[in-house]
Amino acid sequence: RSMELDVKNMRELGGVNRSVTSNMLKLRNYVREKIHALQNPTDCGRAPKLRCLLDNPHGVAAGIHDVLWCFVAALRMGRTVVLDSTQWHYAPGMEWAKTFLPTAGPSCSSASKNNTIEKGYPGYDSAPKERSQILDLPSTIVEPLVGNHGNPYAWWYGQIVSYAFRLQDSTQQKIEELKAAQGYAHPIVGVHIRQTDKSREAAYHSVEEYMSHVEEFYAGLSLTAPVEKKRVFVATDEPKVVNEIRKKFPDYLVIHNNSSSSQAHDLGVRSKSSSLFGVISDIHLLAESDFLVCTMSSGFCRVAYELMQARHPDASLMAASLDVEYFYAYVPFPPRRTLQPNVPSFASELGWSGPGVLIERPGTFASLDEAKFKKNADGFVAGRIAKHAALKQMTVFPVFKTVQTYRVANYSAFSTLPPS
Repeated sequence: RSMELDVKNMRELGGVNRSVTSNMLKLRNYVREKIHALQNPTDCGRAPKLRCLLDNPHGVAAGIHDVLWCFVAALRMGRTVVLDSTQWHYAPGMEWAKTFLPTAGPSCSSASKNNTIEKGYPGYDSAPKERSQILDLPSTIVEPLVGNHGNPYAWWYGQIVSYAFRLQDSTQQKIEELKAAQGYAHPIVGVHIRQTDKSREAAYHSVEEYMSHVEEFYAGLSLTAPVEKKRVFVATDEPKVVNEIRKKFPDYLVIHNNSSSSQAHDLGVRSKSSSLFGVISDIHLLAESDFLVCTMSSGFCRVAYELMQARHPDASLMAASLDVEYFYAYVPFPPRRTLQPNVPSFASELGWSGPGVLIERPGTFASLDEAKFKKNADGFVAGRIAKHAALKQMTVFPVFKTVQTYRVANYSAFSTLPPS
């Protein structure tokens, strides 16, 4: 903790934090302005459009990430997203407008289908080749983004998700009222615990595992200022864990929305429109927290993490995952590049001879397999030497000896360079 504090202080004294904050603020404003301009054409009837049908039958995060994919494709092609959410089980018919702002401007509400692309995107054909394009970062922003942010993909996706799912004033007001009623205030750690249907996708984790990261956060915070009240916001589909935390950690003020966790616990209710506010409020309160503890194998957790990036210059280190690293579902990130040799110290550890070796994820479901069969996040992740045949045994490698590589493409919406 002391070393982390020393590094933080050196960054402050050296002006690094000020520079990063300034650079990321400029980049955020540039991206938001370009998205807003594309989504608000003067004449939507003549504007090139990409129509997406939001009919994802799964959890709210799956639907959000379908919309994210659609926006990435539209920004790349220079087309306005026309989102049809009438078949989304969370907001059927015209329910979207009760919670979220329109994704496109007024001229698009009754625009014709002229110059519109439909097939190949959410609601039609989830072709792997087209979905994989979500990994391409815009060429004009990649240099300042990679140079100033610890998780560029999460930041990029976070800007889009935060725009596409902007809240109505009435929704935001209800969240503020909920915060006031529950005593939600800073500092606070957000904890997401998913248990009811989690066994299909990931290993079980006890409340002690989650709370160990919460305690570590407050221990670090106490080095710089006295902590008068240790707060933790718990979003969960298992209400029993709230009482368990209160019993085992009595010195914490535990805040949670009893209504949303009760709805999430009921598998017959959790996916209906009546549960949408509880789901959205939980995600936003997790994203607003000063630190997030969760399992990144859960899309709910990943959406909260993405929204955190839209709230801060760099929130890449403001979260701890109990199982896997951040990822986009079913589309493995590009390979990581090694920085130094690695000599294996156990049978399933991957070894390599020096820097420059590319290591890729071993398959589309690698993150979910890892979450289910590798109990803890221990600094090792599943991988194999790029382009090598798959091995029967899962091999893992130390992440700290590698760096992420990125795919880059030209985006019509970002044809000009951002301000320097």
